[in-house]
Amino acid sequence: MLVKKDITGMENNSITVKIRGMTFAWLLRLLRLTWQIHIEGLEHLEQFHAKEKHFLICFWHGKYVPIFPLLEGSDACVISSRSTRGSIISEICKNFGYQSIQIPDKPGRDSLRQMKKIILTVPFVIVINFK
Repeated sequence: MLVKKDITGMENNSITVKIRGMTFAWLLRLLRLTWQIHIEGLEHLEQFHAKEKHFLICFWHGKYVPIFPLLEGSDACVISSRSTRGSIISEICKNFGYQSIQIPDKPGRDSLRQMKKIILTVPFVIVINFK
């Protein structure tokens, strides 16, 4: 059985999660080929990146889907909840080259510590999938 720990130490031993994550990533890549893309405000993110300033982007549930293929190749980390859905999101992220961290849904010192650590070490952080 395949057992892998992410940077939070959470075990993810479901081959189904891995397959779903990989499948969603490839579907997003295919969908991207059909999109007419016009991004407004990207220069602001590029300025932050050029000045080596850290920044955070937050999304609510399904509103983040296009960001994965659009920002592929960015030095980013995606924070999601520690859940099956969060595990699938983590796998999608890995397929796009992002780091991933899963933290508990319930607030606590450990969650804040993990978020602070990643925000201070990775220039570009995306937070998604919180209830």
